[in-house]
Amino acid sequence: MPIENHSNHFQNYSSCNCHQAMAVVIAVLLGIGLIFTPTIFLTIPKMLMKSPHCEIYCQFQYALIAFKIAIVVISCYFLFIRRSNSTLPRYEAKVLFLYFISISFILSNWVFFLGAVIYLRSLSYDQLLDYMHSFVDCAIYVLFMAMVVVILYPIKAKFYLEVVRNTDGKRKFYMVGQLTIQESAVWILHNYYMDFTVHDLNLHMPKIYSPKTSFNLRNINQFSKTPAECSTEAVKSVLPAVLENISDSCSSIAQEQERNNLRIKIQKNKLVLVTEEAFSFVKLLSEKEKWFITSMNASEVVCAIFPAMAGYFEEYLKATNKLHLFTLDSIQKHLARCISLNLSARVFLAKYLKAGPVITSESEKNPLQFWNIITESASNHPLKSGTMFQLEKDNITLVVTVLRIPQFFLNEDLINSRNNRYMLKLDVNNPEV
Repeated sequence: MPIENHSNHFQNYSSCNCHQAMAVVIAVLLGIGLIFTPTIFLTIPKMLMKSPHCEIYCQFQYALIAFKIAIVVISCYFLFIRRSNSTLPRYEAKVLFLYFISISFILSNWVFFLGAVIYLRSLSYDQLLDYMHSFVDCAIYVLFMAMVVVILYPIKAKFYLEVVRNTDGKRKFYMVGQLTIQESAVWILHNYYMDFTVHDLNLHMPKIYSPKTSFNLRNINQFSKTPAECSTEAVKSVLPAVLENISDSCSSIAQEQERNNLRIKIQKNKLVLVTEEAFSFVKLLSEKEKWFITSMNASEVVCAIFPAMAGYFEEYLKATNKLHLFTLDSIQKHLARCISLNLSARVFLAKYLKAGPVITSESEKNPLQFWNIITESASNHPLKSGTMFQLEKDNITLVVTVLRIPQFFLNEDLINSRNNRYMLKLDVNNPEV
């Protein structure tokens, strides 16, 4: 990847990190406000007023308020503060709305406390305790509303997404709720790394493909100057040659694919046979020779048997164009792990013979995966029917089309068993009936 792309990725990542850090800071400040507001509201009046005669009652109320505050703190952490595994480019409108409600709630209570309790001193300490109970209960209700808006409301399916990968045309369908574009993009990427298999651009590309085309620009321009100059006979004289070239190309492509598949099968069978012989040799030595178990560990065994397998591995990975997906070190570590756990050769080869999900690829092991959202509207806008956006990373593009799930109206038709009777009439004159 060019250095400019890296710099752009890191700039976007730093800006998204700033957004996420600001959201976490606001959530932390709100949590601190919800925690310390009841404490301050109960401590300052107790210092200003005479000591209230409610020792046991007040201690019981303190315990209840502390328990409710603990519920508020835990809920705030799991809803807002806990770090997500995705960084979004824009703020979510619903989260900002919840922040606004929470800030307004805390500030309005502070204004009431400073006016009614500190300045006018119109509340007794018992009334203040009841007021603090109401304050914490209202905070719990706000958090319940946040849970409904953030978690429960998007669960109900309203849209289905068609996801198409540009490299091989593979597509999947997913059902989502009322999400924004960036939230649906995160949902798609979570499923993409598990549902889509590893695919290379040149994996199934025949060598016969060429950028040249059978349609010559000189011939096209010859018959396309003006509509009146286009001759039907001239076009008919060109098209048969073009179609013949296309049919020849298709037949040569099919032959090339057959030869390629045959070569892959041969290399696969060689690799399987060599690997099974190596595993059976290691198993035979471990059963008969005691010194083999005590003197050699798994890495030493790999160093002894892998050179005989390396050539077949390289030929098979070259034939399938997977050589860039696996490194020599990762293959040896996987082999050592299989030998130490006493696994079979088929278990060892399953990672290389069958295409796994995208997350199993060596190139996807980076903890930071940079994707770009390409959309016509802002990424924090809600999904609508007909919306299209793209997710891009290097040479991979996921094209997403949004369609609304239709509403279903069901009518009930009851079957009356009494009326479902049939009469069989026999014709006496016709014995065949």
